[in-house]
Parts: sequence; C-alpha cells; structure tokens
Amino acid sequence: MYPEVSIDLHLSDAMVDMIGDGFDAAVRIAVLPDSSLVAWRLCGMPRYLVGSPAYLSKHGRLRRPLHLVEHLCIGYGHATTPDTWRFTHKNGKSARVRPSGPLRVNNRDAMMPALIAGTGLGILPEFIVRDALADGRLERLLPDWSRSSGSVHWVAPPGGQRGCPRRVPGRVAHLAQTAQPTAGLMDTRRRRRADRESLVLSDRVSRASKERWI
Repeated sequence: MYPEVSIDLHLSDAMVDMIGDGFDAAVRIAVLPDSSLVAWRLCGMPRYLVGSPAYLSKHGRLRRPLHLVEHLCIGYGHATTPDTWRFTHKNGKSARVRPSGPLRVNNRDAMMPALIAGTGLGILPEFIVRDALADGRLERLLPDWSRSSGSVHWVAPPGGQRGCPRRVPGRVAHLAQTAQPTAGLMDTRRRRRADRESLVLSDRVSRASKERWI
C-alpha cells in the first residue's frame, strides 16, 4: 500500500531507550511517565481479567477481587506493579490483591496459550483477548470491577527529522482510526467519544505535519 515506506520492526514488551537505541517511533500501551519524548494518544485501551471455561469449571468463579487469593494467577513481569493488582468498582470502591500462581511471563502474547489452556487467570489488554472473548475460548471476569486502563500512544524522540520523519505523522492518524477497541466491547457513548478523539487527533497531526515536518 505504501511502497515508499521501509520498516525495521522490533517487538518487545520492555520499555526500550528510544534515543539510545536509534528508534524513530514506538507504540506504547501505558500511562506514560514524564519524559522528553513526544507522544500522541491514539485511544484508550481497557484491560480485562480473564479465564478459560475449563479453568472456571474446575476452580469456580469469583465474585469479588479478594477471591483472587484463592485462585491461580498468571503474572506479567513488565507491569508497573507486577505483584499487586488494583481494581475499582463502578460504585467507586477499590480493592488491592497480591496474586500468586505457577507462571509469570514478560510478554503478553505468551500469556494467551496458558490462559486458554486453563493454567490460571490473567489480565490482558482488550486487543489481545478480543478474538478469544468473541469465540468463547476466554471469559471476562468481574466486569463491574475495572483496572486502570492506560492508553495506546505513538511515541517519538523530540525534534528534528530523525525524531519525527516526514512519513510518521500520517501513520499516527491511521493508527488513531484502527487501534480502538471493537464496538462490540465498548458501549455506544465510549465509541462516539473515541471516534471524536480520533478525528481531532487526525486533524492535529495533519496540521503538525505541515507546520513542522514538511
């Protein structure tokens, strides 16, 4: 589709040193800390507590976060607080749990086979579990309790042609339209708000590209 674009793709869940390692841009799903990097927010990204039907049939269902101490949980090594899971109920009540289990991984995609096989329960971003939730391989648990979602960001080093090459801003606008959670897993109000944010971002990126990079 874009024959003039050449991509050197690196995949890692680790927070790499973009400037030191020579990256032009990165997609990060996080609550970003303050830094010198330039970031565009593409969309929100909810995280869901999930488990397989096989696991739930064997170990039972939980009704509140504190019940997680009685379950096998799969940890994620790159989480901000990997040993603590925090939840907020829709009524404002909060809960904090220290999960334990047989497995801890440093890559979210590697967690999926273990979850589907019934090894334990885990927390993953919506875009990773989307298909497995749709076809029944996984089930979302505690839907009234949410985790801090973070957002999908396009991040680039500041200033200069290397920091934001001419071809980069257009990719940001495209990602803003395609990275959003699916409509089936978002209520109508959130979908409309996300669409408005994407349109605003697309316009802002277009204007920025004209002013700074063209």
